[in-house]
Amino acid sequence: MNETILKADNISISFGGLKAVDSVSFEIQKGEIMGLIGPNGAGKTTIFNLITQFYKLDEGSICFLGNDLSKFKPHQIIEKGVARTFQNVELFKSMTVLENLLVGQHSEINYNIFQGVIRTKKVKEEEQIAIERAMEVLKILEIEDYAYFYAGHLPYGVQKLVELGRALVSGPKLIILDEPAAGMNDTETKEFAKKIRFVKEKFGLTILLIEHDMSLVMSICNRIMVLNFGKKIAEGTPEEISSNSEVIKAYLGEEV
Repeated sequence: MNETILKADNISISFGGLKAVDSVSFEIQKGEIMGLIGPNGAGKTTIFNLITQFYKLDEGSICFLGNDLSKFKPHQIIEKGVARTFQNVELFKSMTVLENLLVGQHSEINYNIFQGVIRTKKVKEEEQIAIERAMEVLKILEIEDYAYFYAGHLPYGVQKLVELGRALVSGPKLIILDEPAAGMNDTETKEFAKKIRFVKEKFGLTILLIEHDMSLVMSICNRIMVLNFGKKIAEGTPEEISSNSEVIKAYLGEEV
């Protein structure tokens, strides 16, 4: 039996009188990879920002594991189990890879400011656990050799993996990936797709992703939703979407 992990019901938001997202509804099932595609300006990233509460809904609701997300601030969304990556890599470039993954665990580390200042035994234990967790994720992503490199000095494809690693260490149930393959060559994209599949199974994740690389979308997604001018125009399996005449006209151009 399918279990709904996230449900969006008639969500809408406008900017300056223009509806960026217009009465869109969808559900994400636990354990699936759901793709979100459409032309530039279709409202894809806006939906991500609504889920993570960077933007507030004008209408509708978004529930994650039964929680109304409108009641929470962005940092609380992470604590609830939703992590995200961005179109442009958002790493701390002057920090090491390991330090970036330690920052990503702020919601998992449990000590107060006083304990941190005096470096109690609890603080040291928590920090050691965080380091071990970070190194485990780096090994899973096969980038542990970069642990002590400055993030800003790494190849772009590795930076993308570091950003994925930082999302993973927060202990999410749902990861939303915003154009994870942007800027990658074909080889890097194929390797990244393998990593996405692997970490989904390894960590029992649910994934929502925006991506323009249709070969990636078609190869890893269980279902795909298509937006155009802020409206949902289709939803279905990769096979259904690739042969949908409205989707082909609005976005694909030809069957894929």
